[in-house]
Order: sequence, then structure tokens, then C-alpha cells
Amino acid sequence: MQGKAREVQELLAPEPPAGETFRVHRIRRLMCLGRARFLQADYPESRRILDEALKLAQSTNDASLRAEVQLWRGSTLARCGEFEAADNAYREALELAARAGDDYLQAAAFGNRGFARVNSSRFDEAIPFFEETLRLARRAGAQRFYANTLGNLGRCYAGLGDFPRAAKMLAEATTLLGKLGDAIAEQIWLGNLGEVHHLQHDYASAGSCYRRALEISRRLDTAYFTLMWLNKLTELALDAGDLEAAAAWNRQALEVSPRVPARDSGIWSRLWSARILALRGQDRAAEARYREVLASASPSEERDVIWQAHAGLALLYGGAGRWLEAETEFRRASELLEQRRASLGREEWKLAFQARARRLYEEYVDFLVSRGKAERALEVAEASRARVLMSRLGVSAPAGRAGASELRGLARRLRSVLLSYWLARRRSFLWVVEPEGIRWFALPPEGELRALAQSVRAAAEGMRDLVRDFEPARVLFEAIAQPALAAVGKRGRAVIVPDGALYEINPETLVARDDPPRYWIQDVSLSVAPSLALMARTGGGARAAADSLLLMGDPAIASQEYPRLPAVQQEIESITRLFPAAAREVVTGAAARPSAYAAVRPGRFTLVHFAAHATASAENPLDSAIILAPEGENWKLYARQVIAVPLRARLVTLSACRGAGSRVYAGEGLVGFAWAFLQAGAQNVIAGLWDVHDDSTAVLMGRLYANLASGQAPAEALRNAKLSLLVGGNAWSKPYYWAAFQLYTRGEFF
Repeated sequence: MQGKAREVQELLAPEPPAGETFRVHRIRRLMCLGRARFLQADYPESRRILDEALKLAQSTNDASLRAEVQLWRGSTLARCGEFEAADNAYREALELAARAGDDYLQAAAFGNRGFARVNSSRFDEAIPFFEETLRLARRAGAQRFYANTLGNLGRCYAGLGDFPRAAKMLAEATTLLGKLGDAIAEQIWLGNLGEVHHLQHDYASAGSCYRRALEISRRLDTAYFTLMWLNKLTELALDAGDLEAAAAWNRQALEVSPRVPARDSGIWSRLWSARILALRGQDRAAEARYREVLASASPSEERDVIWQAHAGLALLYGGAGRWLEAETEFRRASELLEQRRASLGREEWKLAFQARARRLYEEYVDFLVSRGKAERALEVAEASRARVLMSRLGVSAPAGRAGASELRGLARRLRSVLLSYWLARRRSFLWVVEPEGIRWFALPPEGELRALAQSVRAAAEGMRDLVRDFEPARVLFEAIAQPALAAVGKRGRAVIVPDGALYEINPETLVARDDPPRYWIQDVSLSVAPSLALMARTGGGARAAADSLLLMGDPAIASQEYPRLPAVQQEIESITRLFPAAAREVVTGAAARPSAYAAVRPGRFTLVHFAAHATASAENPLDSAIILAPEGENWKLYARQVIAVPLRARLVTLSACRGAGSRVYAGEGLVGFAWAFLQAGAQNVIAGLWDVHDDSTAVLMGRLYANLASGQAPAEALRNAKLSLLVGGNAWSKPYYWAAFQLYTRGEFF
């Protein structure tokens, strides 16, 4: 358990005596010798020894012993690249452990079946196995096993791009294993934690974790993990722009790789060496190395290596002016990523995985713009957005790519200017789409825009008057809105597809340097869309002859944490009196339970309104919830439940705190209730970006629905309601009161 393989072999040199009395001792000796060979990365010899142990164990009636042998043997088979055989060994171990009633061995079998899937990047399939492992390990009181399973779950969530959850689990696993003195497992999860920091561009923290893991693996003389951390340090140095450090780490990795007799242990080392060669201008050698990687990679086992090799060739060909070959490689890499995303089982996994694909799309878009193919770049950018949302709404991947002419037609149909933003590390872009044509503008890098956006958001939440005394609101306006001003001003309305940090602000709060200065909302009508391609394919439709309303809210108090909202009754009364009794259904008090939402069949209504508390989950946005009346021990309507109930509403309004969500996923935007209701079929959603005052919300909502009842479209109705607070000379003129509510659309009605 300490990784001291040589000492194991010395201790077990004498063989136990022959005969039935010592049969179990002989089996256990072989198990330990096989594991010692495993620790020395001699996997063929480990397998031979463990096969002998299994043969002996099968002649006994000890189900637990046979399960143990199969567990050790399965790990060796996995390292030999025989994943199906490994899974079969784990499955038999699970059956034997269940027969013996051994919680610990059952946990081990579930965990190893999950690990076999992790080794082939099937992270979504692995998670249920690890969740069951956690339950059994907790019941068995197996702390070390519990900690390792936390690490494995963290690795899965990291592989799917859910970095906050991954970091939390990996840090907990590392701390616990350090206390238990398990150096082997500690260095594994240290390295994985380093990878999570790495993927979030925290290079200092990542380097510290990788170097600590490397120090442990060298002390234990585990070649497999030494190679792994050397490869990670190479990749980190490349991303940090330190080519010399990358080359030094890569040389060490290439020296170690022959000591690891796995099927193709050096494939990552060769991938990074190809990238180093390309960066040094050795194009021919780099191309040969990339081709070597593709020729040796298994499509089912090294999918991340394969798409990165295609992306590397694309950049290599682009730099050499081999434009057609570069375009082919970019297309192939993006196709492989899309296939992988589509194969995942759960929406949250698809959302998280899409974040991992972002870097490829950044390179692809930048390449196309540099080639003078700005419209094609827009098509690629839009094709990368809202993939989960589009698939849920029946827009297939091939149909999801809207051409430039189709986007110009969308601008004509909506009688709006379409603004599509793309934030990237080197430079960002804005495309301005009008019926007459498409123009593009280069914007500052993502980091600069993110800092401005966070500053504007904090000032708005802090109840500042951005027009009078806040320069960042003007600077951000000039950076992202000024280029489109002439086009937007002609029509007075724009549909914005934000990106990254821009999802976290309301663009209506940006300030133009007029005399006097003005909020952007005072000049134009703005709404937010997750994707122009989605609007082009699913938006629009004839408005129903008359609106019908479902209103849920003012629930019975679920807990002291969520007291009754004082002004909510005023809000409900001002809205419901606009609709005749036959055209409305109001569910309040004790009846406003979570199950009542599906039971009332919300798909019958054109307008759906919630007036209640809400919570936002940053770790898992689909766990965000509307707080309703208690129903047993539950009083929450979760975003994941909302998705399961089809809607045809032209507008869903969430008169609640942070209804828009709390986490930005690459390509999907701020995920939460707005996203969930759009995915369920709503055309438009009004949701909050921050906690807002109860009294002002009641007034705003009353005016919004009065505007809707007079025939105004949702975007127009919301804007006019906001302007009535902004310019009315009342106490609610600051953005804090009116700018929290944002309209998200996939097909505005006019």
C-alpha cells in the first residue's frame, strides 16, 4: 500500500509450503507479487502472475478471495489496454462480492468498473458507478476507498468541464489521503487537481500540484505516473508560453515512456513534441509527428489526443498558407468534438463538456477571420452555441449551422440588428448582421472585457447611478456597442448574442457619451438570445388570438429562510385583473406546490408567471429551484424538472431572484431557469440577474403585463415598463431596480 514494490518482492521470496493448509497464503502471495509488478509498470508480468492466482482461487469456495483476485487482475488488464476484459473481471468481482455480502469489495468492483470507463474518456458512464461506490464505501467505513472515489468523481467532472465541482472533490480527496498516508493515491489526485487549475488558466497553482505529484511518483519509482506528470508539466509550459521549459519536460517524458509497457504510453509525449516542433518552425518534422500520433491512436481510447492532433495540423497548415488543408483539419476536429458531446447522457454533462471544446472553436474562428472569411467565422461561432438547447428543441447538429444569408433573413424577419459577440484570449469579435449585409469588428481580448463587465455588474448591484459617476459603463459601451451604433440606431432594436462575461451584465445599463449621457435602453430595445442559429430555425410564429395566463406564487411559507414577500400579493392582483377568469389559472398559498406545476398542464397557456423566491446553483445550474409550498419534505421546483414539461408559451416571467442562472457555460450562456424554460419550449423568458427590491418588482411587473395586454410584444412591453421607472422621477430610477430583469428570446413575436 506504500508503493514499495522491491521490498514486497524481497519479503515474498520464500514460497509457502504446499498443501491445502497454505492454499490461501499462496494465492495472496501471488496477488501481492502481481501488484508489485503493477507498481513497477511491468503489466504483462503482473497479468501472468495474477492469472496464476486466479486459477488457484477458482479451486476454492471463497467468493471474497476470488473477487479480490479479479479486482487486482482487472486493473492490470486495463493498463494493458484490454478494457473489455478488465470490465468483465470487475463484473465477476461484483457478483462474487455481492454473493459474499462484502460491502467493501462491492464498492471496489463498482469503482473499478467506473475507472475502466474513465480510461476510455466515458466520463458520463463512469459517474453512476462512482456514486454507488461512495455509498458502499461510506457504509463500510472505508475512508481510503471513499477518498479515492471522491477523486475519481472529481476526474469525471473535470473531464466533462464542470471544474468547480471537480476542484472541490479533488481537494477533499487529496487532503484526506495525505492524512491517511496513502502517497500513491495522494499524488494521483494532486495531479488531477493540477489539471483542473490548468484548465482554468491558474498556471501557478497547476504547476505546484503537478510538481508535488511528480516528486511523489519519482520517490515511489512509479514510471506510469512519472510520465503522466511530465506530460502535464509539458502541456502547462506550452500553454503558459514557456517553450524552453516545455521542451525540457518533454525530453524527460520521452526518456521515461519506454519504461511504461502500456499499449501506447508515449502518445501524449509525442503529441506535445509535435506541438513544440511546430512552435520552433520545424513544420515538416511537426507534421510527421502529428501524423504518427493519428496513425497510432485508438479512436475509442484516445479521443482527446485525436482531436488535438487534428487541431495541431490545422494550425500548422494555416501558418504555412495551406488553407484548404487547414480548413479540412479544423472541420474534422470540430466534428469529432460534436460527436463526443452528442454521445453524453445528461444535459449537465453536455453543457460542461462543451466548455472543453471552446479552445478549438476559438482557434477556428480566429483562423477564418484572418483568412478574410468573416461570415464563415460567424457561422462556425454560431454553430458552437446552444448545442444542448438546440438538440432538445429538435434542431439537429447539421441543421444547426445557419448560413450567412439565413442570418440576414432573420434580421429582416425580426426587423432588428443582430449582434453576435465572441470573446477570446487574443482578440474578440463582434458581427453586426443586417438584412443588407454582415460586418465584423475586432474587440479587446476577453480578459479586458471581463474586468469591465464585472465592474459594471458590481456597480449596478451596488445601487450606483451609472450615468452620473461610473466610467467603466462608458468604456464598455465604447468597446462593445459603439461599432454597432449606426446600424442599431437606424432600426431602434437589437437582438444580442453575448459571450462569456457579457452574459452577466444587462447591456441596457451601458452608458453612451451623449450630452447628456444616456443609458443604452433609452435609445434602443434590446433582447438576449442564446444563438442566432436557434432563432433562425425555431423562432417566430403566429400569436394566439388571445392570451391566457398561468400564475404561480405567494406560496405557503416553506421555511423561515424563505419568508413571504410583502408586495407579492399586490403584484398578483395587478396582473390577474388584466385577464378574464376563463383565461387565467392562479395557483397560490398551500396549492402552489412543486407537483402542481406539471399537474396544471402549463403547455396550455401563452403566458406563465412565477412570483416567488428562487435559488441559483453555481455548481450545478440545473439544481436551481423556485421555492414553492411544502410538499412533504420538498418545496422546490427544480430547473431540471422544468425541462421535462413541454411549453408553448410566448412568455415565461420569473419575478424572482437570480432566475437567469448563476453559471456561464461556453456556448450556452448563463444557465439557469431562463435556459430551462427556453429548452422546455418557451419563446421568451424574463428572468433576474440579481436580487431585487420586492416593491419595485411589483410595480414593474404590473406595468409589464399592462403593456402586454395592450398588444405590445414582450421585448417592447418590458422596455417600456423599465423606462417608466427610469425616467419617472421616482426612487427606482437606478439600474438596480429595473435592470435586473432581462429578456431572453429564441423567437420574438411581433
